[in-house]
Amino acid sequence: MLELGFQSSRKKKKSSKGHDLCSIIINLKEKNMRNLFLILTVVLGSTMSMAQSKSKVVEIQTSAECGTCKDKIESTLNYTAGIKFAELNLLTKKVKVKYIPSKISIEKIRHIISETGYDADKVKANPESVQKLPKCCQPGGMKKH
Repeated sequence: MLELGFQSSRKKKKSSKGHDLCSIIINLKEKNMRNLFLILTVVLGSTMSMAQSKSKVVEIQTSAECGTCKDKIESTLNYTAGIKFAELNLLTKKVKVKYIPSKISIEKIRHIISETGYDADKVKANPESVQKLPKCCQPGGMKKH
């Protein structure tokens, strides 16, 4: 009986050591996961800030006339690779474009606007594209109504 009692206490010690070992392993895994999460957060944050610093903003004077013009210019630019955001102010007729210079140039943006049927700074609108625009969007179109 003494022997059994001794063995059972040894088994208890082994099992408690096993639990301690498991606890240590679990704690190490949790710490490693936390460290990994922290590292990923820092890396992703710095990558995002670098990506944002690579973008530029330009304002381009257009010949837009109305809300339809606004929709056409914004939708064309907003679905163009390299452009993050475009918004046209109808009062000033200027489109504000946030773009990535390594993917698209200002000249290309102006060309896209021109091909849509509108002047873009000193780049004149493509005459064929202008003819395809609704009457209200053509030069002087809003003054005729």
